[in-house]
Amino acid sequence: MDEAAIMAGVTATFRDVFEDAALSPTPGMTAADIPGWDSLRMVIILASLEERFGLRFTTREMDSLHCVGDLVRVIGLKQTGA
Repeated sequence: MDEAAIMAGVTATFRDVFEDAALSPTPGMTAADIPGWDSLRMVIILASLEERFGLRFTTREMDSLHCVGDLVRVIGLKQTGA
């Protein structure tokens, strides 16, 4: 799966979780950029992404997530088996 397809899935997940069809996350976006993105929402985002992409995040991977781009990067690595 290429980066654009992963970003499309991440965008769809964010729109679902935040119930905002107009939300367009960018790679540099952080929790500070999206109202309501708190620790509970992060858990919901991660669980939704695990379901959407058929993967599981490790604790180490979760600790490395600081922005939307980090999510895309980790998902891409997991998709390629790296």
